[in-house]
Amino acid sequence: MNFKKIFVLCLAVLLFPLGVVFADDVILYISDHDPDNDFNKRYSNTLQSFISRERKNKKIKIEKFLGFDINTTESMELFMMFNRKKIPKALILMVGESNYYNVYGFSKFMKTRQNAADNTNERSDKDVYEINSAMSKIYAPYKKSNMNSSVEAAYKAVVPAQSNNVFRPKVVPEFYALEEGFSLGKENIASAVYLYKHSWDLIRNREFERAKEFLEGILEKKNAPAMFYYAIASAYLDEGAANSEQNALKFLEEGILVDPLNKENVCYKGLMSMFMMYKGEITAEILFFARNLNKSFLNISDEISAITAINTPDLDSKIEIIDDWILFDFEEIQKRCYRLQIPFIFASYPDNENINSLVFNQIKNYSRSSYVENNMTKNKNGQNLQPADEDAGQELTEDSESYIYRIAEKMYNFLKEKGIVN
Repeated sequence: MNFKKIFVLCLAVLLFPLGVVFADDVILYISDHDPDNDFNKRYSNTLQSFISRERKNKKIKIEKFLGFDINTTESMELFMMFNRKKIPKALILMVGESNYYNVYGFSKFMKTRQNAADNTNERSDKDVYEINSAMSKIYAPYKKSNMNSSVEAAYKAVVPAQSNNVFRPKVVPEFYALEEGFSLGKENIASAVYLYKHSWDLIRNREFERAKEFLEGILEKKNAPAMFYYAIASAYLDEGAANSEQNALKFLEEGILVDPLNKENVCYKGLMSMFMMYKGEITAEILFFARNLNKSFLNISDEISAITAINTPDLDSKIEIIDDWILFDFEEIQKRCYRLQIPFIFASYPDNENINSLVFNQIKNYSRSSYVENNMTKNKNGQNLQPADEDAGQELTEDSESYIYRIAEKMYNFLKEKGIVN
């Protein structure tokens, strides 16, 4: 687990007890829903208001842990940490979506499935220069030739062509760490954060040319922190112009190579996101890079381990493997809830039918597990959205107070029906 995750979980341990000391009973709610709106806070606060209306429920409190990238493994760890302080009356989860880009815990799942020995502490003693040297040799045959056309033609005539079955990467990163005097930038943190924030302001405002020009100026130093490589890669992907995927991948690979020993390097996460979200040749490029980086330095990051474990650019196969991981974690969570006699409830995503159906099929046969439907369907005009079980004539959107009120009320009625609240 990287530093950010350790910090988040430690913070949870510190914060959870502060809330529970004032409550006789607690319902634990963990969710990874959309970070760009306050859906979760409004939903949980509305549910709390329903519960608190009844005098007998006054001391029942919803303890919530919300974060846009909490995956199933982290949810299980948070649940276990919470149990050390207080056994909740029920566990409500809305998680699973983040597993497709937050791969903390995935390597452990793969080792369990493959019955492999745990070697997560196995490390190489190579430094940044040695890692870049090894990768440079791998990519050397694929660099564009500097020879003139006549010499190149003569070269091709005497050198046998490679088999068509051999993958030839078209995205070839620069290896700045091999340049004389290279050292990763150690500029003032406040200044770096300001520059990074400004670049993202430009990207969010869709001023892509300005963002790229600004970031290219920073990267000209060739020793800029990896987060600026991540930002410019994001600018290319968000812009979606010609060759955007190739340009983005090149910057992500370069961002990794300037700081490969740092498992918190955000370019690792960017690489994983591209690998899971895209299909076609670009994912084969990512797999080629990840495999060779893994050979150069074993177990660099959770993301590299995950990509090499998945080991296929096929989109359906990638999704299937992550789905298996999600189901594995849910089964472990259900077992823990069963042992503690805690009702387990999955609150479905309003906007992710794939995860909803996956989890529903997993928990429908468990007596102490329940599925509460919050999904939305389009109206006859295909524009406004509404809860699937409501009157088709009433227009609601996911962000509307009416929609949140209705699904909170539905959850409250479910909790009453199950005897979790009075």
